[in-house]
Amino acid sequence: MVRGSGGAHAAPPPRKWRLGGARSLVSIALVLGLLVGVTAYRLTHTAGSPTAGTNPSAAACGGDPLTVVVTPALESVARDALAAATAATPCQRYAVSAQSDDTVLANIGAGQAPEAWLTDSSTWLDLLPADSRTTYASAGSVASSPVVLAAPLQGAATAPGSWAGIFTDKGLFRVTNPAVDAASRTAYYAARVGQAPTLDAASASHLVLTSRFAAATVGDLFATAADTATKGGFPVSEQTLAAWTRDHPGVLRPLMPTAGSATLDVPLLARSDLAASRKQLVSAAFSALTTPKAREAMASAGFRAPDRSGGPTIEGIVAPEYTDLALGTITERTAALEQWEVLRTDMRMLAVLDVSGSMKERAPGTTLPRWQVMEQACTNALQVLPDGAQIGAWLFSTLKGGPSQDWLELSPVERLDAVSAGRTHRQVLLDALPTIEGQLSGDTALYDTTLAAFTTMTSSYNAGFINSVVVMTDGRNDNPRGGLSLDQLLSELDSAKDPSRPVRIITIGMGEADPSALQQISAATGGTSYIANTPQDIERILVEALLARRVAPA
Repeated sequence: MVRGSGGAHAAPPPRKWRLGGARSLVSIALVLGLLVGVTAYRLTHTAGSPTAGTNPSAAACGGDPLTVVVTPALESVARDALAAATAATPCQRYAVSAQSDDTVLANIGAGQAPEAWLTDSSTWLDLLPADSRTTYASAGSVASSPVVLAAPLQGAATAPGSWAGIFTDKGLFRVTNPAVDAASRTAYYAARVGQAPTLDAASASHLVLTSRFAAATVGDLFATAADTATKGGFPVSEQTLAAWTRDHPGVLRPLMPTAGSATLDVPLLARSDLAASRKQLVSAAFSALTTPKAREAMASAGFRAPDRSGGPTIEGIVAPEYTDLALGTITERTAALEQWEVLRTDMRMLAVLDVSGSMKERAPGTTLPRWQVMEQACTNALQVLPDGAQIGAWLFSTLKGGPSQDWLELSPVERLDAVSAGRTHRQVLLDALPTIEGQLSGDTALYDTTLAAFTTMTSSYNAGFINSVVVMTDGRNDNPRGGLSLDQLLSELDSAKDPSRPVRIITIGMGEADPSALQQISAATGGTSYIANTPQDIERILVEALLARRVAPA
């Protein structure tokens, strides 16, 4: 019909159909059929749609659509790119869905691994058990995004020196739990991989606090971006910050550490056990995700190219060039993650302090008596341990607790911030340490005391903490009443061990301590043994022992 100038439709005049008209009718039918077919094809070949892949048939194309799970920031780009691939080659069919990367990881652990996974970082595979890390192989990187420090727009303009400094220096700094956020995880890798395993007490204390107060999601940090609690900033991918600032201008800006940063490599991962025909679909998907049009869309979303070029302008700050830091081996990265898990778990420790008469002797290399070296080290440690730690102390020599007990409880195991009679438990311990001098007497009932401390901590085990016994002594076992031999102690420790209630013994020897015996005692419980003679040595060892702990020692 033809639309008239008056807006109404005029009825067409009657026609007499001739042979030519019949031919016209056939032509019109063919055109209509073609249009219907094309429309049906388009409706049934949209990547990720509920009806994706219903035409052509699965049999005709050799199987179902390839399942592709996409990190949410790339959902729109991936859907468009893969839909274009399907339009060009109908049998290249994809079922696309968006899921957070930590959800995908949990699904993999539950045996529901997607065929392909477009994630923001290949380091998600670090969180899989060692025997499952080969589940996926990378088809290549489709984009990239460096990790930046999201800092207040009105704050100081100085860029931080390094992630190592950010994580260990004093100052306001928040981080998302590395188990749920790749940007925080890779920033932590950049801070710890390649660094000396031993930290000073202040740095270790700050790292402990950082891990204890990590946010559950990066969204939680963005939600409080204007508060004083986050004035020190937090790690986030450049792309995530760019997307957030578009909706929340005038709050945050990116700061790039001058020493360089970690990079999210945005890989397309494919299951290693795919058949050859499915791997071809993965290869085609990678090609679709790296076309000029797809890369232009990724750039618009705030990503850089795989070679780290490009990048978004955020609050007027042009994306800078930077040094792309290596993140170490899988062994180094796994060790860093284990360290994080240990640090964020509060310690529950019983300190067992030698007050035998020989502790009056001068500590080698110092002008101080051994007891004073021990007191100073314990005082320094108590001042930096977090409030949530549970600490108790025993003194031991011989017959300190009566006619049949060689140890005396100086203070029970309590949270350092617990308050009793107007004083915190931390202050109670600090006030009790100077009384050590008045207790110096007797011999060294080391073995009996060690077993008693171990069984006490095992029986009162708390699964929410790292449970340990720290024994500081300057002598060899010397018990006039007889008591346990070393072999008997080791046998008793072996019998008393409970894999479901792990307690480690850390031994610190001073002066004429027996290093061989102390090593065997610690090794029997998965602990470590040290020799120290200065307050700095002991303080360093306590920090090292803290950082070297394992949640579940063998």
